[in-house]
Amino acid sequence: MGVVPINCRIRSGFLGEHCLPQCVAVIVDRTWYNLRIGPPQIGSLDSRYNRATTIPKLTRSQDMGLRRPSIQTDASRPDRPLTVSVVIPSLNQAKYLEAAILSVVSQDYPNKECIVIDGGSSDGSVEIVRRHQDRLAHWTSEPDQGQAHAIRKGLSRSGGEVLTWLNSDDVLMPGAVGFVAEVFGAYPEIAWLTARNATMDPAGRLAEIGPPLGRFRWLIRRGGYHGRTIGGFIQQEGTFWRRELWEHAHGGLQDEKALALDFDLWRRFAAHADLVTADSILAAFRYHAGQKTDSIDRYYAELPGQVVKPPEWIRPIVRMGRSVLATLTWPLVPRVVYDRALRQWRFKPGPFFRSGIR
Repeated sequence: MGVVPINCRIRSGFLGEHCLPQCVAVIVDRTWYNLRIGPPQIGSLDSRYNRATTIPKLTRSQDMGLRRPSIQTDASRPDRPLTVSVVIPSLNQAKYLEAAILSVVSQDYPNKECIVIDGGSSDGSVEIVRRHQDRLAHWTSEPDQGQAHAIRKGLSRSGGEVLTWLNSDDVLMPGAVGFVAEVFGAYPEIAWLTARNATMDPAGRLAEIGPPLGRFRWLIRRGGYHGRTIGGFIQQEGTFWRRELWEHAHGGLQDEKALALDFDLWRRFAAHADLVTADSILAAFRYHAGQKTDSIDRYYAELPGQVVKPPEWIRPIVRMGRSVLATLTWPLVPRVVYDRALRQWRFKPGPFFRSGIR
């Protein structure tokens, strides 16, 4: 696929991952940089590296003793780059819809599809969509049965090998689609991919960036990542998956899940494949008044079992525990990391990774 030019904050530890014992080095390394520097980002520049960085093709970690597979997308068309399809469901979100659309269609990766499924908005959303219709693969505006139905409808019209949806008040980071296509193209054993959690304020400025939390498949299946544990959320915006995994999960979005539909989908995905986490930022969730997730109690009411709301005083402890958990478990989870010495992104499967879709 050649090189993928993306702007990126890059950093590597002062101990490095080749020191012995390796696990201790990585733990100290990540703790140091989480405190001092912060996470790498696709789509922005670090003040210490005030330049765009050209990222070569991904390679496997050489210390794993594994061969880097050839880059191909499918057996019948091995030289065709992967197509990434992004569906934007929307209803009366004219204030933010254009930013969401532009964050997709302005990506510098050519093999992408942006599909907008509007639920019959009356706030000027249709006029915004029409302004950009030449850059959309498909769009429609008509009443539907809710967000889950809109997403299923959009994905059924998509032609990409890699899929996701983006809520109309959120955005993708610049360079995210090309990065995702590179990862999935280089590593056919990766079935779904996420990244660091990130949020922004109503004006679109980055507000919070989470630690590099790896997720374990068995804990996803048991519903362990819902935000009120030290495991945190699996952020929907910025999570991508192969079409085959979507089909294995039978298009698993349930209409009765108005808020927790992604939580349910992740559990279905985890029944078939391990989640890989990239140590970067692929998208950002926008906080603003009146959004659906303001009704957080209704979100937790849709989860299986009873999720107890912790008291306010314990929230700082949970955040601290989340950082500690990230530091301790990161060497154990499947992850895509940037190697500063090699100037390459590398996939590190970790000791428990099982490849492919099962």
